[in-house]
Amino acid sequence: MNKKLITLAIQGSILSGSFLNQLALANNDTRFKLEEVIVTSTRRSESVQDIPYNISAISEDFLEQNGITDLSKLTKSIPGVTYTDRGPRSSGSNSGIVMRGLNASRLGSNENINTAVSPVSTYMGETPLFVNLHLKDVERVEVLRGPQGTLYGSGSLGGTLRYIYNKPDTKMTNYEIGTRISKTKEAADLSHDSYVLANIALKDNLAIRTSAGHISRAGIIDAKGLYRLDPSSNDPRLSNSGDVQNSPAVTYNKDDIDDSETTYARVSLLWEPTDSASFQFNYQMQRDRANGRRADNPDFENLGEYEQSIRLNEPLDRDVDLFSVEAEIDLGFATLSSSTSSFENSSDSIRDQTGIYTNFSFWSYYEGNPREIIRGTVETKEEAFVQELRLVSQSDSDLSWIAGVFYMDHDQEQFQQDFYEGYTQWSLNNSSNSASILTDLGYSANLKRSVKDTALFGELKYQLSDAWQVTVGARAFEQAFESGNLFTLPICGAGCAEDGLNAYGTNGGVEKETFRDEIFKFNTSYDISDASMIYFTAAEGFRRGGTNGIPLIGVYAESPDLLIYEPDKVTNLEVGFKSTFMDRFRVSSALFHITWDDIQIDGVSPSGAFPIAVNGGSAESKGLELELSGQITENLLVNLGYSYVDSALTKGFNIGGVFANKGDLLPGVSKHSASLSINYTQTINSTWEAIYTANYAYRDDVTSDINPASIDYAEIDGYSTLDISAGFKSDSWMLKAFIDNVRNDRAVSSTYPASRFGERYALEYVASPRTYGIGVSYLFD
Repeated sequence: MNKKLITLAIQGSILSGSFLNQLALANNDTRFKLEEVIVTSTRRSESVQDIPYNISAISEDFLEQNGITDLSKLTKSIPGVTYTDRGPRSSGSNSGIVMRGLNASRLGSNENINTAVSPVSTYMGETPLFVNLHLKDVERVEVLRGPQGTLYGSGSLGGTLRYIYNKPDTKMTNYEIGTRISKTKEAADLSHDSYVLANIALKDNLAIRTSAGHISRAGIIDAKGLYRLDPSSNDPRLSNSGDVQNSPAVTYNKDDIDDSETTYARVSLLWEPTDSASFQFNYQMQRDRANGRRADNPDFENLGEYEQSIRLNEPLDRDVDLFSVEAEIDLGFATLSSSTSSFENSSDSIRDQTGIYTNFSFWSYYEGNPREIIRGTVETKEEAFVQELRLVSQSDSDLSWIAGVFYMDHDQEQFQQDFYEGYTQWSLNNSSNSASILTDLGYSANLKRSVKDTALFGELKYQLSDAWQVTVGARAFEQAFESGNLFTLPICGAGCAEDGLNAYGTNGGVEKETFRDEIFKFNTSYDISDASMIYFTAAEGFRRGGTNGIPLIGVYAESPDLLIYEPDKVTNLEVGFKSTFMDRFRVSSALFHITWDDIQIDGVSPSGAFPIAVNGGSAESKGLELELSGQITENLLVNLGYSYVDSALTKGFNIGGVFANKGDLLPGVSKHSASLSINYTQTINSTWEAIYTANYAYRDDVTSDINPASIDYAEIDGYSTLDISAGFKSDSWMLKAFIDNVRNDRAVSSTYPASRFGERYALEYVASPRTYGIGVSYLFD
């Protein structure tokens, strides 16, 4: 490990601890304390400061006071966590979350379901699922850094993000209503967000809790030069209806094309039939409608910021439904927990695919038509059944343990069709056309993937003394995969078909594979004092492998070497320090070094450009994480976070046309990131208090792909944002005014590079400019 980094980590921990201790002694007032946060990330309820890992917990109060309602704003409060925010339209297929520098997939240009799963696992309660759900009635968010493979399984290479929702309360009945109205610079319309929430105690052992709301987000992007399509045929309308072969299309402009609507609801029923048993039944849904892409193209011709030049509206509809049953039974010697869940995440969208076609050599099949427009339709469906059983020991002995079994049956499907609208109409009027088949359908792909994951896991913790503990853990898993892809390329005809005969150029493949392996964890910690701890962790994490259903015969035959990609693994070595001073100041720091082998990388096959994943090379990521929290006075709370991450390839690769070299930086990784939040409360009278907040976030520069020679490579500038708010609160009322992105900073998260899509379609995904508004809520019995 880098000696300078180790020295920096130790010095930072000592200096921060010394500073907080001196500050506490200088103001030795114990009438107020820093709020203790209880988490369940270790499958036991413990204070976050007592857990010998680097864990952050964001409380409900912090979420509410700082207006955090989605993943984008949440991750700005977590140093070392990067989120590729592409707006409501593109937030449901792939998570875009990066922790501890572990990412090898390109940013921005891939809206399909990635072949390789995310290197960060996300949990909605006890269900492993990524969807950017609206954060309402959330008790806390837990951020578990580093590989969490023992307890959380596949996909937790960089860490795990857990959303813990409020449980029904059997002791009280209350209701809450609220609304918020805001205005964003560049938007013509207002945005609004309204909700209702209720907790109803039906009996002493039975309660129901429900929340529901609707969000309307105004658009900020103006489209210039959209094609006007015939509503019945989708053919472009002609400027000169009498000249089918040469007439340009009718175009028009449309403002605020990226507006969106979200409707969400959650219902939970808690039943406690005895003192030793509880059952919770949950249903959660969200419906999203995004009318366009929140991306601009300020460098194309005479366009400006927040303007784009695509030819087609790109709406998307997404439906998410999640059912779960959570049971907990006290057996005396241990607690038995069961989590059963099923979810479905489906979407329908339209894409402007024109740039993908016109910027590549196969466009020569189509050349000549003056009305270039490719309309892509995409349907995706993801569904899963998940079951986990856990036993957690309850004895007071020095030995404690956790044992469990996990099962998941997960299916994904994506059906895509690309239509060259008006091509048939134009071809019939073009005597020189020699295509083997006349159709507007330019391409179709039906992708199916399934995985069955079974695992046994456990941890043993032994208390060597009152101050010293050792924990070991393991997970053994078996995963069965099947993938199948069916493609058509009608313009190429039989020459592109797998059998050389099919007129639509049909080809594809099916592949199955089963993987078995195990991973391990070692952790030890020593309590320097009642309030200070040092710890060391050596832990492995893994990400499931899979298969690529690609053709092995025909003109687009691929190499058999590309049929299977293996699970990739990380090994993390970590030292950390945690301390609490005078119950008012808290420090947590960690130094980590991660080696990553057999890296999974999403790409396309060399012959047919079919979506695949490959294993390529190795990498390392090392860094420092530091968090400081202080209840400076009874009224002033400050949270400061900083992260340094250095991640790069240690071994290059060239597999299936996907290649990179030793020393190349991993994409989407900010070397430096920081956050600062300040919350100040002021007592007005016996009923009211004022609350003031300020939140600053900084993210360093990132690259968009792993190889600087890649067609998708771009360097994306870092950015910083500042949000502020002021409000008044009583036992029943909350009134707040806020300004997000006060300085109106331009923040670009990812790009559609011109090298792949052409200048007209070279887009930059941008964060919302300055937004100001007011909100009000009322809580009553």
